[in-house]
Amino acid sequence: MGTHIQEFVEQGAAIVAAGASLREPLGWHDINWKQAHRNVRRLQARIVKAMKNVSKPRPVKRAFVEA
Repeated sequence: MGTHIQEFVEQGAAIVAAGASLREPLGWHDINWKQAHRNVRRLQARIVKAMKNVSKPRPVKRAFVEA
């Protein structure tokens, strides 16, 4: 556990992870940029392929409904 996360736990605060990674953040130069670019290109190709198979784009559903 990282030191800043550990401090919150020791203080009794609840940690709520909303889809965020609990790993320590990487430094800018620690990122494997070759792999990151490869993943972006792969995901872009999947999006293009999926859009070609759609005859009529559907509207995006709202994630939250206003009360």
